[in-house]
Amino acid sequence: MEHIEDEIDLPMGRFPEILYTSKSDDEILQEPDIVEALEAVVMEWERHILKVIESLENKKPDGPGPIPEYTYWHEREAALSVMVEQLKKSTFMRVSKLLEKTKSPIIDAFVHYQLDLKKNYIQARDNVKFLFTILRYLNIVTYCDDFGSVKDILMELMDGLQLIWVLSRYYCTDEKMVPLMERIAYCLKVKVKSALNPEFLFRNPIREIRDQTETAKQMLEMWKSSYLTIRQKIEDSGKGQRWEFDKVRLFSETDYMAKVCGDLQDVAIAMFHFYNIFGPELRSIVVDPQRIDSVSKRVEKLVVQIENTEFDIFKESTKENWDQVMDTFYNEVKKLDMEAVNFIDQSFKILRSSEIALEMLIKFKHMETRQVILDRLMSKFDVILDQFMKEVLEVDNIFTRNRRHPILCRNFPPKGGSIYWVRLMFYKLKKMVMKFQSVPELMTSRIKEDAFRSYLKVSKALMAFEQSKFDQWKEDCANSVDRAMQMDILKVSSLLFKKGVDDDLKMEEVKTKSSKQSTKIPRPSWVQSSASAPKGNSFLFIIS
Repeated sequence: MEHIEDEIDLPMGRFPEILYTSKSDDEILQEPDIVEALEAVVMEWERHILKVIESLENKKPDGPGPIPEYTYWHEREAALSVMVEQLKKSTFMRVSKLLEKTKSPIIDAFVHYQLDLKKNYIQARDNVKFLFTILRYLNIVTYCDDFGSVKDILMELMDGLQLIWVLSRYYCTDEKMVPLMERIAYCLKVKVKSALNPEFLFRNPIREIRDQTETAKQMLEMWKSSYLTIRQKIEDSGKGQRWEFDKVRLFSETDYMAKVCGDLQDVAIAMFHFYNIFGPELRSIVVDPQRIDSVSKRVEKLVVQIENTEFDIFKESTKENWDQVMDTFYNEVKKLDMEAVNFIDQSFKILRSSEIALEMLIKFKHMETRQVILDRLMSKFDVILDQFMKEVLEVDNIFTRNRRHPILCRNFPPKGGSIYWVRLMFYKLKKMVMKFQSVPELMTSRIKEDAFRSYLKVSKALMAFEQSKFDQWKEDCANSVDRAMQMDILKVSSLLFKKGVDDDLKMEEVKTKSSKQSTKIPRPSWVQSSASAPKGNSFLFIIS
């Protein structure tokens, strides 16, 4: 700032040497040489003031955005304030008074330069004050990369511009206000072009692209709608100067860019819908998952032409070229729609499981996808019911073939394993029926009754088989328990009849025999002697 002040400071000339003498004003005025020297200094001031004002007027804001506009007026105010403050100093005031006393024509002309300087300074100062009221919004428009944040402040920014339009003596005309608004529109356009560069845009996640193009479109549309809203408020109030500017200059480019953002959003949505369809859900029910991979690759190629465009898609002059690119894209989308529909038709002819297919359809019902594909998927509930009927028949065939010799799990008992086997098949069918009953689309299905009738027939047979096995198990268990309750719980040990028995054990036997004979404890009725034991020998009973 110091070098700027050096260029702006009023030249001092020789007048400090003249004024700082001990001479009085009257004595100074009596010397023509001094008066001429003072007049020369003042004329030099005039030339300097004129030069500075002209240089500032010729200087333009350093950049096309609104921040350079504010910076320009701020620097202009700072430059002019230096000379304004200088002219208020006592030495400068004394020169003016001395020349006024001499009634010099030079000082009369200098007054006009002073007024012009003050006028330019006040203009710069006021413009800085007014622009400062919206500086926060201008910074957001210039530096913020979030389209949503920029969109949210556009209405407040437009309110601030309207207030400046009313109060400012500089921005109160179309010639001054429209360029300021064009600077704001420029920032919006540059922001969109930078963020939505088609060469790199589709390398981002598809959800991010969809959201970004949508918010960019909303931001550009808000730029115009906020202007129209303010204009309508002024017209409704019937007060103030009419808020009417050249809409072609202000909104023509942004309107077209909003349209292109909408096209890019359509591209992102179409790809998002295709990715939703040809994902793991559809892969889980089809017999040939590789076909899904081939279709997914075709979806990725949809944006190749957009990425390779050699023109600026956001320029209205290239509208015809861009329309051709979008027409090609929509034609490819239609082809993919038809191919996807045919692929779905073929896939549902051979289903792996009615349960997986039903879960997939229910999931697609609440998923964003192509409408033509969704409609075709929603027509496949009857196909799933057909598959369910096949599964019911398959269960019936398995049951019929193996009911005499059920398929048992490892280490399962025969009857318990049979019950587990038949109940497993029953619950598999019942689980599907419960899911079918919760699907509104199946309420009016023409084959639902047939499918449920087949299910009831097979389930009754399964439950009857289960009940019969359970009854047999109860009967067998009751007999086994009765026999077990009648069996001895003691047995004769063969230890005594082995050779080489330890003498201590025999002595223990003798003691036991003697003890029994002395106490004469009667043998319980449920204890029976072994028929194979030799007569006349004592027995050792051990719990087994």
